[in-house]
Amino acid sequence: MELNFGLDGHLRPGRYQVDLDGARDFLVSAPIFAQSTTRSTLWESLERYLVRFWSLEERYADHLQSLTLIDRLWLGGSFVSHKIDPDNIDATVFVDHEAEAAVRNREGARWLTDAFQREAVKSEFGLSPIRVRYIRVPSPFKTKELTQVDKQYYGDRGAWDDWWQRRRASDHVKDGPTVETATARRGYLEVTL
Repeated sequence: MELNFGLDGHLRPGRYQVDLDGARDFLVSAPIFAQSTTRSTLWESLERYLVRFWSLEERYADHLQSLTLIDRLWLGGSFVSHKIDPDNIDATVFVDHEAEAAVRNREGARWLTDAFQREAVKSEFGLSPIRVRYIRVPSPFKTKELTQVDKQYYGDRGAWDDWWQRRRASDHVKDGPTVETATARRGYLEVTL
């Protein structure tokens, strides 16, 4: 799959899956961003952010039993556009509910809360993270069997899928969501880890 920006500077609507290296190649190393003064630094900060999760996984591997705390994140916003110097990376981070429970209350596990203190994380890492608690739902077709937690997961996942495909009325005005901006007009990256 070849990723490229449309004439409006955004990906075509949809979710495009890439690994971490592929995302870096597309969003940082591509020739279009050779003059960027922010992309490399932001990407390095994203990697430092992820290392905090990976360190917990390594430390508590016996408790996790092959589960990972996060296995994907969705990247959207200006970092996933042709903008040469975005000021942050917008990300939806999928935290595995079972893995989180396995390390809860252990030394260092406070990171699973601190990682989503948006202002502090934006200041330290240049990242604006949104958390979605990943739940393994046996079947989305048996709606009467869905628990409230299952429904919340689907609602959160769907809300962020919808949001990352929207565009504001103007790329220069930070207006909120409206009915007029609800139509899918841009794409985003699903980065597998």
